[in-house]
Amino acid sequence: RVRVLFALGSRRQVASITRHFRSHAPSEDAEELVGEEAEEQATSRTGFAGSAARARARAGKAGAGTGAPPGLGPGVVLRDHVFDITVERACDLAMFDDRLYGETDCYVQYTFPDALTTADSGDDVSGQPTRSRQVLCVPNPVFETHHRHVMRLGADLAAQRELANNLLDGLALELWERQYYPESRDTLVAVTRLPASRLCELIDRSEATQQGFVEQAYELPLSEPASFHSRGSLLVTVAYRSLGAVLLPAPSGGSAPVAATAAAAA
Repeated sequence: RVRVLFALGSRRQVASITRHFRSHAPSEDAEELVGEEAEEQATSRTGFAGSAARARARAGKAGAGTGAPPGLGPGVVLRDHVFDITVERACDLAMFDDRLYGETDCYVQYTFPDALTTADSGDDVSGQPTRSRQVLCVPNPVFETHHRHVMRLGADLAAQRELANNLLDGLALELWERQYYPESRDTLVAVTRLPASRLCELIDRSEATQQGFVEQAYELPLSEPASFHSRGSLLVTVAYRSLGAVLLPAPSGGSAPVAATAAAAA
């Protein structure tokens, strides 16, 4: 037997109608009502904190089997930490002084750790080698290439800790040379590292100033891959912002929950 009640009104009115409806229900329904009334009373005593805790518990159960990350079910509040990395240019690359104009190209490549990113973040290219555009090998090449990387974490998790754990040696940026004659081949000619602490500083500054967007340029020293011999420098700009989001249930027939951006936050 299925018993259905449709009620329209304020929350208090609906609760009153529900209690009246359940008072004429069989004993098992009455027992369920007792449990719900106890929860309502607990909500009134504990306020928002208790309600939020129960919401998280229900969200965790609802997320089972939906493809959501462990502990992140529909309704859970998330935060997207967005890093926009722009490879601007390299300077003083003396090793390109003797290159014939037009015979070789160069580009910058790096890999933002896949463990820090989410697969459904639009133009996010993390977890795979990210390359700048190819330009001619000259002493001061200009790349001006932009890529976005998104860390999606629970709102109560510290992004700084995740960065420190996954970028122990910093973010390695490699300068590659592509030669076309006598055959096409790529050679790693220089490397530099952007320390994880620099990315953490952006988050700290955003939180301290309550700004939704912060940006910083870094001039990083390039060196030979197997030595510390200077090879010039690389200019990189990193912009950071955070966005609040809620993990929604998967669409009908879908296999994974959907994250909806709620609002910009510092």
